[in-house]
Amino acid sequence: MKKYTQYLLVLALLLGSASLSAQDLGKKKLKPEDYGMWHTLLANDLSPDGRWASYRHNYESGMDTLFVKNVADGRKYSFPKASQGRFVSTDSYAFISESGMLCVLKMESAQTLEIQKVSDFMPLGKGRLFAEYNSGAGKSLYVISLEGNTIWSAPGITDYAISDDGGAIAYGQLADGRYSASVIPVAAIMKRPALLVSGELPLEVFSWDRQGNSIAFAAVEKDAGNRRATRQIYHYDSKKKRLSVADGSISGIPEDMYLAPALSNDFQVSDDGNSIFISLSWKKNQTAAPSGPQVWNTLDRTLYGSDKISPWKNRLYLAVWKPRSRKVLPVVRQDGENAFLTGDQRFAVVYDHARYEPSVEAATERDIYLVDLDTGKREIFLERFSGHDRNLNISPGGKYVAYFWKGDWWLYDIRSKSRKRATRKEEASLYETGHDYPFEPLPAGDPVWSLQDREMFYYDAFDLWKLDVAKGIRTRLTRGREAGMAYRLYNAETSPIYRFQKGALSPADGNLLLKGTKSDYSESGFFLLKEGRADTLVYGAKKYSRILFSGDRSAFSYIEETYGTPRAMMVKSSHSASEAAASRSNPQQASYLWGKTALVRYSNASGIKLNGVLYYPQAYDPSRTYPMVVHVYQKQSSYLHDNVNPTLYSPGGFNPTLLSAAGYFVLLPDIIYETGNPGRSAVDCVQSAVEAAIAIAPVDRKRLGIIGASFGGFETNFIITQSDLFAAAVGGSSINDFVSGYFSINGNDTRSDAWRYEADQPRMDSSPFENWEGYALNSPLFHVAKLSTPLLLWCGLQDGQVNPLQTMEMYLGLRRLGKQGTMLLYEKEDHALADPENQRDLTGKVMDWFGYHLEGKPEPEWAKPRK
Repeated sequence: MKKYTQYLLVLALLLGSASLSAQDLGKKKLKPEDYGMWHTLLANDLSPDGRWASYRHNYESGMDTLFVKNVADGRKYSFPKASQGRFVSTDSYAFISESGMLCVLKMESAQTLEIQKVSDFMPLGKGRLFAEYNSGAGKSLYVISLEGNTIWSAPGITDYAISDDGGAIAYGQLADGRYSASVIPVAAIMKRPALLVSGELPLEVFSWDRQGNSIAFAAVEKDAGNRRATRQIYHYDSKKKRLSVADGSISGIPEDMYLAPALSNDFQVSDDGNSIFISLSWKKNQTAAPSGPQVWNTLDRTLYGSDKISPWKNRLYLAVWKPRSRKVLPVVRQDGENAFLTGDQRFAVVYDHARYEPSVEAATERDIYLVDLDTGKREIFLERFSGHDRNLNISPGGKYVAYFWKGDWWLYDIRSKSRKRATRKEEASLYETGHDYPFEPLPAGDPVWSLQDREMFYYDAFDLWKLDVAKGIRTRLTRGREAGMAYRLYNAETSPIYRFQKGALSPADGNLLLKGTKSDYSESGFFLLKEGRADTLVYGAKKYSRILFSGDRSAFSYIEETYGTPRAMMVKSSHSASEAAASRSNPQQASYLWGKTALVRYSNASGIKLNGVLYYPQAYDPSRTYPMVVHVYQKQSSYLHDNVNPTLYSPGGFNPTLLSAAGYFVLLPDIIYETGNPGRSAVDCVQSAVEAAIAIAPVDRKRLGIIGASFGGFETNFIITQSDLFAAAVGGSSINDFVSGYFSINGNDTRSDAWRYEADQPRMDSSPFENWEGYALNSPLFHVAKLSTPLLLWCGLQDGQVNPLQTMEMYLGLRRLGKQGTMLLYEKEDHALADPENQRDLTGKVMDWFGYHLEGKPEPEWAKPRK
């Protein structure tokens, strides 16, 4: 009888916990003291033969670890706090240890050789490494064998550069009180270097041409405040053994400009070695501001002082030095112009970003010119063209400028000065999907070019197309529209790096690597486009990222994850082989209760179908109801499969895994907007999403919370003035008064914020002078009297994006009307919190706020009114 009674008790306990699946029985609940065990998995490298994988685990504590693992037999090496790991041969892996030592691991023999302290290194080929070491007292360079032997070294280095082919090293050096520049071929590294020049100033910013035949560098002087000034620029032609030099007096530099301080990202030798691209600056930027009052004229193109206090203060302006002609050609003509080069570096594309200011467009229109870098002749080819950079694309071969106009890509032939319509929007819309801003939609993606500009690859909403430029033939290469899949070239180099164009698309095996993603983000994968067919490399109901290939591209690795399954680095030895795990991160997660995600499908009042992501509570029991927190910020369904580590260190105080662990559903709805009515659009979409979530999950509608930051903070604060659906709210860094916000100056770009309200996220498409009522109707502050939801406000007092006064206005409105609310102001913080202690504080207070208002926990002391 006693045993039977015990049996009944056990049975009752089991039935009472029947809501937990068998696999969840015995698992632990996640607690704050557990969070530090979680790490982020990052794929690092794949060996040339594909047999070894390298990856790292990054922890909040900083105890990061680098791993090297044999995928087939499981042999694994770990190196705590190591960095810069890479395979340097089939059997060798180099890295920098925690103590700063350059180390080489021989994987097969399991031997690790410590060589010497370095700051950085790179493979140099033929079993050698190139390394630098900056001791603080000076920099040294080394060429080292994989066996640890120093083949070459040079102390007292001021700067250096290695030619693109790795064949030569150019460097500046200080020895015996004098500075010098030298070049040494790697193949003759044991021989004496060629001395180019010596003098009394440091020689820096070395730059090679693409073939490694010529080198440019500069003599740079620094004052007591470490401010740089370029005194001479040099060019050395190694084939002709000719050294050219220029200084600030060289012909061609305008009287009101001077040689700007040379920096590595804007001082470069042309690919053919015949030109050096340098920078000039305006002398007026060196003069002190006049005394007396500031004079602000309403007819000024830009706001007063924007050239002195904005990022443009010390702008550098492109010029070309031609050593053969001994002249400098300024590419720009006036302050405010910007320039970048065509692919063959024979022309520059120039425009004035302030030409049509003042403007309330999201990207101000601009006239676009082509400047011949041989003659300096300038010709306009686009007038009042879109200011969005994505509407302009330069072919890497230098033949064409592609521009997106009225729904099509057009090609401008630089040589013939002719233009033609390259695509046909009648075949498929080339606009990006989901566009709901009050300006013409942007293209679905940036064009990518093949070698010699023969082909241009472009996108519609779903598919990749190929244009044969010479024949004008367009071919759709994928069939994404039929499958509801968007195909995009993966990691294709398309946009300029500052001024200098990237290369053309030239896959090593002739196949194009594609990323495919379902429209609702439920499934994705990687594909190889071979002979017009997209062959699947990996595909599934997961998120895939960071694909790496072996040397012959037969083996590859990738990262896969879902919300419920931690990140894993998977490896396939061939395209048809089964996958093997190089690393499955956070194995401890299997011992804890964990939630899941599901898509929530709903429609707004206009019948437009939308999606949201619903996170389920950990230890979910379908027989009981749960509170739910809704996080708002435009579109978020792309987060469906993101694995989110538990952490208190969140810039906005929001972490769905913490809320799931605390017993909440968490909803991330997509929101689309009606022009001129962003507030009501948010109310419409969020209410519909909440009702859809309640329809499929046991959510207690009396215990709903809402949270958002930045534009999501605005949405949060507006929604709770229009609806009593929510029992608690958190709004951070939020816009609350559209009128005062419109008439403000942005602290980041010192531009009037008017354009943000008319053409950016608020999407008003008009000024207050035309629509006072609309601006008031969309301002949370104007509706505070209707608010009944307890509101936690927060912001950084140094917020340059949204003035902290916006948060203070909302607080003072709540205070004046006796509404329940608390405001947190963080010193020395910007738009998102950066200080880890402040992040931890905010996240903890958010959890407290919802715990009190949604779960009935005791009111936190910090939220109580002062006596």
